[in-house]
Amino acid sequence: MKIALFVSSWPPGSQANGIVTYAAQIVPALRQLGHDVFLITLNKQDDDPRTIDLRGFFPKPTVFTRIYARINFDMAMMSAISTALGEAIEAGLARYDLDVIEIEESFGWSFRASSRRLLPLVVRLHGPWFLNGQFDEQDFGSASSRQRQRSEARAIKSSTFVSSPSAIVLDSVKRHYDVSLPNSAVVPNPLDAAPRQTCWSVERVQVNSLLFIGRFDKRKGGDLVLQVFCNLAQHYPELRLTMVGPDIGIKVDDGRLLRFESFVREFVPAGIRSRITFCGQMNRDELTPLRTRHFLTIVASQYEIMPYAVLEPMALGCPIVATDVGGISELIRNHQNGLLIPTQDAGKMTEACRLLLDDPSVAARLGHQAWEDCRDRYGTQRVAKQTIAAYEAAVNAFGQLRSSVERTAGGSQP
Repeated sequence: MKIALFVSSWPPGSQANGIVTYAAQIVPALRQLGHDVFLITLNKQDDDPRTIDLRGFFPKPTVFTRIYARINFDMAMMSAISTALGEAIEAGLARYDLDVIEIEESFGWSFRASSRRLLPLVVRLHGPWFLNGQFDEQDFGSASSRQRQRSEARAIKSSTFVSSPSAIVLDSVKRHYDVSLPNSAVVPNPLDAAPRQTCWSVERVQVNSLLFIGRFDKRKGGDLVLQVFCNLAQHYPELRLTMVGPDIGIKVDDGRLLRFESFVREFVPAGIRSRITFCGQMNRDELTPLRTRHFLTIVASQYEIMPYAVLEPMALGCPIVATDVGGISELIRNHQNGLLIPTQDAGKMTEACRLLLDDPSVAARLGHQAWEDCRDRYGTQRVAKQTIAAYEAAVNAFGQLRSSVERTAGGSQP
């Protein structure tokens, strides 16, 4: 098959973005199966002819679009991206004879492309706004937020096929938008398990160490992690915390947005601040040794679809304590390959961390099972085959739709 995927940036490495991470795993796996894969991106940084620079298809600005951009820049930009996508797909179809294209649901970008009925279009549910947007530091009830939800709903409903990394997200979309989506499937995010000899080992790990990797913001739960560490620090005088990720900041009760250092000064006792290391954003090659060096990985998100923040430590056999939200419970089975705690429950998370800190053998058992589950369920070749099956179903559905339209048009002629 000749396949196109839309990603915000390519090649991987320049952005901390779960969709780019997903593409970095699935694209080489699809190519290994013998399929041609092209990337359509807003941020092209290579010379590969299979990478299509979307910026070359942006419509020329008009008086109307300039005025619209002054009134609502975000929506004007979304409209421009949608138009450019349609043009890029049409050009790619003519040049490469594409069979199918996969686009995220974000902002409803895919609608104009799918409405042209040029080729089968698969919408992949990386993070519908009605699920993720409510946790962002903005007015979820704003006009632009409501417009984004409407645009995403329209894009999902008009797609040929819907692919979702987790069952709970697909079911949530069906209920929220009151659609059946018969042409849909759950296809997990892919990741190969690391060689066992390079994985986490209780003999090599720094026992008194916790690791959190994610944006420092409310949705990823940076404040919860700090609260848990404060609780644990009283009982474990040698315990240290490492936090990695962009510093977005957390809005506190009085409306102030506090960046990491300000938040720590205000909410963390002075005596334990020196035991916290904030590294900022790091690339994946730098993260791997961090994961295997720390005793325990914490995932404190208020919502996740099927996060690499969980998959990546699983692939390395790391013990994990995670919030029981979204698709995380489809990855972590409580007390079997990790520990799950209720969202925003600092007490329960503290107890879970203490359970593992006090018994490293339990941590080792959970981490090993997580590694086996990643190896057996989420390997890139396994998921690539599931992805191709979804694409083939999309091609068949598209063919049936076109045949139906042609029959209807033919029957209406005198």
